[in-house]
Amino acid sequence: KSFRVAVQDHGAMTDVNQLLHARHLEDATSMELVSEIKRRASCLAQPPKRMAVIGGPGAGKHTISTLLRRAFGICHVTPDSVLGPCTEDGHKSMSDREVTSRILEVVSAQRCVRGFVLEGFPQTASQAAKLDAALESRKLPLDHVFHLGVSQETAQKRLATRLVHPASGRRYNTETMPSRAGDTKDEVTMEDLSCYVWDKPEKIEQRQEKYGDTGVKMKEYFEEKRSPKLKNQSAYVPLVADGTIQDVFAAISQIARLPRAP
Repeated sequence: KSFRVAVQDHGAMTDVNQLLHARHLEDATSMELVSEIKRRASCLAQPPKRMAVIGGPGAGKHTISTLLRRAFGICHVTPDSVLGPCTEDGHKSMSDREVTSRILEVVSAQRCVRGFVLEGFPQTASQAAKLDAALESRKLPLDHVFHLGVSQETAQKRLATRLVHPASGRRYNTETMPSRAGDTKDEVTMEDLSCYVWDKPEKIEQRQEKYGDTGVKMKEYFEEKRSPKLKNQSAYVPLVADGTIQDVFAAISQIARLPRAP
């Protein structure tokens, strides 16, 4: 069962999404446009949601965040939108104060009025505390924090098949979300795709080791300091994400559709 078909079964993304992304609107059929309008209208019937998807390298943060954006019609806050364009050395380093300020700026925009999903933020326990406080002060508290955990083997396999279009930042995966233009071409520009420098085997191991302690401290923060203050039992949700993206998203989607705590 293909990735796109399986995800469509969960109502999160229709194949027309990729179609509209890959070509001009005037080239889409009337039925395709109607289907997309219906999908967006169904999103409007759902209450606003504010979520974060965190986890180590290869956990599936980008894919899950993209699907949540589609399923709930919310704003997708990517690392690039907060930290700036990614270079061969990764994203530039920012202080917790700078990251929090930038996230607040992004989520306060009109396009995020229905909510948002933070991809890969917060990045540390100290950043989580600052971000929590800042969002609370704006009356924009997170409804759910999904913490994705994967084995080293799964992460390495996912990252080994990941490709990116350098100019736009569009991501693909030859196994789960391949380009329609072929494994090595961007489906919008037809330009060559490349792999991230830090997705090379030796870099992956270094990144996983670095995240190990960080992940433990974030888990402690959310479980011991944040969640007890909230009535919502699904505020912090650690998930084993070694399964298929379809299964992981199905579990997350079910939790995310729960009503807010009073």
